[in-house]
Amino acid sequence: MIPSRRQISYALEEINTPNLNLSGWTAKYDTLDMTARKKSRAADQRPRHKWLRQGQPIAFDRLIQSILDDFFKEDPAARLRLLATNLAKHSGAARSKVLAKQLQQLAIAYEHIDQDWGTSGLDELVRFFIDSHIERMLPRILKVMLHQLNVEGLLTDTQSPVHYQEHMRLAAGLSQRMSQATEVFITDIYSVLVSADRKKRNKVSPGGKTSPLKQYSHALCFHYERLHPVWRTVKSIYKKSDNRRLAQKTVLEKFSDLGKGERWSITPERIGLPPKLLDLVEAGDPYEGSAECLAYKHAALLCGFQIGRYTVKQLKRIVAEHKKMMGVEYYNSTFKTKNT
Repeated sequence: MIPSRRQISYALEEINTPNLNLSGWTAKYDTLDMTARKKSRAADQRPRHKWLRQGQPIAFDRLIQSILDDFFKEDPAARLRLLATNLAKHSGAARSKVLAKQLQQLAIAYEHIDQDWGTSGLDELVRFFIDSHIERMLPRILKVMLHQLNVEGLLTDTQSPVHYQEHMRLAAGLSQRMSQATEVFITDIYSVLVSADRKKRNKVSPGGKTSPLKQYSHALCFHYERLHPVWRTVKSIYKKSDNRRLAQKTVLEKFSDLGKGERWSITPERIGLPPKLLDLVEAGDPYEGSAECLAYKHAALLCGFQIGRYTVKQLKRIVAEHKKMMGVEYYNSTFKTKNT
């Protein structure tokens, strides 16, 4: 049976008394009214700490709600910086400083995501999905953490005057004294119930080389969708003209300012239509001269890759993966214009 807070308080007073009489306390506890114990069980089994929030007393349930409210008020970058600051305070651990630096870099990347990806409003969309993920996962993780803390409370120091932990560690097949094995036992609970599922959900790979194209996924999508209509127009002009030189002169003049003033136009060959690609418009292979193929190759060029370094198949795969990651609706609203 679980004793009430009053019974525990009484017992602790006797434990702190120099002339401890455990048999007397046991007898008193055994003769307590059973009905009273049953009534007190539900009401008094949880301690009631005197919590403070910003210097003001606050109930435990309201404290948890307040922490959540304050967390969601901040954007992801501010949350990362707060976490980095807390980690940096642990001056004794070299690893904490490395983690803090990585988190600071992550915060900067979030703040510049619109600029880096050549769009606007992406930071707010990312925040929406981050918060959505937190809300979906928090109830599950909270349950796991409560169970983990319950095990931790049985096996590690809780400032209890009764040293029950050694008995519990032996029951779990662990060393009687606190050891690394106990720490691993506690943390493995979270690893099995949360970390393993996360790895499975995210299809975490063992590592290895990543294509340099991967970091340009968003830019490739942006350039491809912007250039595809351009190359369709080029193909149309060529089809309507019997004079190849005249057709080439027409499209070069029409798109002479393509990309001018844009941040990726750092060299002359990135402005207008590349002559190498114009030579392929009337290629013998129908696909090699298609607007789709030319747009993919042009997009790769604007990302800094020389024409021919990657096959169109490789480029299409990167674009398709990024489209799947973004979702078709958001992809179309981000990259495709009404005329696309």
